[in-house]
Amino acid sequence: MTITAISLITVIIVHLHQYQYHQYHHHVHTTTTVTAMFIMTFIAISIIIIIIVIMIATIITSIVTSINMQTAIISVSRHDMSDMTAYISDV
Repeated sequence: MTITAISLITVIIVHLHQYQYHQYHHHVHTTTTVTAMFIMTFIAISIIIIIIVIMIATIITSIVTSINMQTAIISVSRHDMSDMTAYISDV
């Protein structure tokens, strides 16, 4: 998950740098190129934010799942113990 996020961010950054380089190379500084740069940067940032949110959500989900598993195991073991004591007292 993290590896894909890092590679995606790297690709975006490289593309942005290439784009900037081409603009400076041609010495074209029109409002359209500036707007395009802003849009591309905004898209890149929003993608990064989405990836971070997904990663955080995944981590939280795994933590919650592990906690639920632990509580389930504890409740099962307690249940087994009460059954055993009841069985012993019956005998």
